[in-house]
Amino acid sequence: LEEFVSLTVGAPLNDKRLSETISSLREFYQKEGLNDVTVNYLPKKNIEGGIDVLFKIQENLKIKITGFEKKFKRI
Repeated sequence: LEEFVSLTVGAPLNDKRLSETISSLREFYQKEGLNDVTVNYLPKKNIEGGIDVLFKIQENLKIKITGFEKKFKRI
C-alpha cells in the first residue's frame, strides 16, 4: 500500500498530500470490491519531536447484489 502514500518522511505534514493519499487508498480498496471502506488517519507525536501518521483502514464487507426487482411503467 506504500505506493499510494504521497507523504514524504522528513517533510512537513502537507494537508493536500494527506488528502490525496486517503483518496488513493480509498480508490484502491473500492477497485478491489470493498465499496464501504473507511480510511482515516491518526497523527501521533514521536520521541524525535515529529509526527508519525497512522492510517486506519476499515475494509467492511464486500457488497454483493443478492437480487433486484424490475418495475416498468408503460406510458
